[in-house]
Amino acid sequence: MERPGIERAVVARAVHKHLRRNPEHVTHIPSHLAAVVYRITFPDETLLFKADAQRRAGRVVMEAWACDRVRQAGAPAPKVLALDLDRDVYPNHFALLTEPPGVPLATVPNRFERLLPAAGEMLALVHEITVTGFGLLDDQSHLATGRGHGVFDSWDAFLDATVEDALTNLAGSGLASPGFVDEVRARLDKTGWASGSPSLLHGDPDGNHILVEDDRVTGIVDFSERSAGDPAWDLARLYDPSDARVIRQVMQGYGGSDPGLIRRAGLCLALRSARSASDALERGDAGEGWQYLRLARQALSKPAA
Repeated sequence: MERPGIERAVVARAVHKHLRRNPEHVTHIPSHLAAVVYRITFPDETLLFKADAQRRAGRVVMEAWACDRVRQAGAPAPKVLALDLDRDVYPNHFALLTEPPGVPLATVPNRFERLLPAAGEMLALVHEITVTGFGLLDDQSHLATGRGHGVFDSWDAFLDATVEDALTNLAGSGLASPGFVDEVRARLDKTGWASGSPSLLHGDPDGNHILVEDDRVTGIVDFSERSAGDPAWDLARLYDPSDARVIRQVMQGYGGSDPGLIRRAGLCLALRSARSASDALERGDAGEGWQYLRLARQALSKPAA
């Protein structure tokens, strides 16, 4: 739903505060509840205005930090043009970001040989960045230390907090069989996760957040779920249990075939899908919950490695 004209005018004033330019158009972009996003159009460029709807400065700072670090690593994340924590013009904290060119990878047909390896190469650059802790990068910790730090002490603790309630909910609702839940827990118990320093994770690098143009990857956007942990959590978003070619093409650019990493990515897809199924049930949408649960079962039963 389009925002009122008065809010768009306030956004335009906030942009002018930093750039000393008046945009031609200010267009609201629907996003998740925690963010307010506008596309800012000038004659020579297009920018993004991204504010935190819950007035938490740390979220804006952390996303800007992730964009900066990823750009330093050589991947095409948005450039941060301004970071405003004053709330003197716009009521929420916000960042002004460049908008990379291109279209979402998910919209491009016949993308296997041309673009999936390039997406894998870009994700490898992101994952070479090391952080501390596990899970969502903690806002308060970053503000205090200037570094990204996950909210959990271990990857197992993150997984437990992320999926255990979901599995219990699915089993209690009857949507998932006890056998499915037991299999997921057994896979978790016997999986050897990545060792060493946690990697910076995008958090949701699906085909809508990777931009492409011609035969190039031109952008990776929306770091609102930036996290710390095993790269398999990110690679799960590019794992298709119905077509093993997808993750194999991604891995060509990522750094070669790693059967262990591919298996972990499949398990992570099952975990993420189970959590989404539980969330759908809580919203009262059993049909969507069933679709996510079906994807979780496919990820467990059809490993690509």
